[in-house]
Amino acid sequence: MSFNADSAYFNPVFDDIAQAFVGEFYRRLCDQPADSLKSLFNVELSVLSIDGKVGRGKDGIDLLEARSAVVSGGGGSFGFSGPVTALPTRDGGVLVVARGRFSHGYDGSVFTDVFILSPKGTGFFIANYISVKTLMDQSA
Repeated sequence: MSFNADSAYFNPVFDDIAQAFVGEFYRRLCDQPADSLKSLFNVELSVLSIDGKVGRGKDGIDLLEARSAVVSGGGGSFGFSGPVTALPTRDGGVLVVARGRFSHGYDGSVFTDVFILSPKGTGFFIANYISVKTLMDQSA
């Protein structure tokens, strides 16, 4: 299979999509019941990696729901420690990278989340999600 640059569609509003998506994702992660995240994924195709554990479809979403329960149940709050970075993908989707910090309820970890949003109808779903957390640097 060869790549044809002429057939690529780069979404011109990729940054606006990323900013709106990140706000909605973390609002749901911290403030909503864990199962409210399901509608953002394709329960058959999405692949998730959370802290080194990988799951596809429902198994992957179950990993995220477990994290959400810890965050929302522990009264965790979320804050970005840097800007959201986004790039358009060649299929009209969006690659999103967010770095943030849970200030309590989830051990004060700093994390980096990577999302690939794929087009679906008039919206998007999370096709791939990678989340890596690190312990807070006490000297920072």
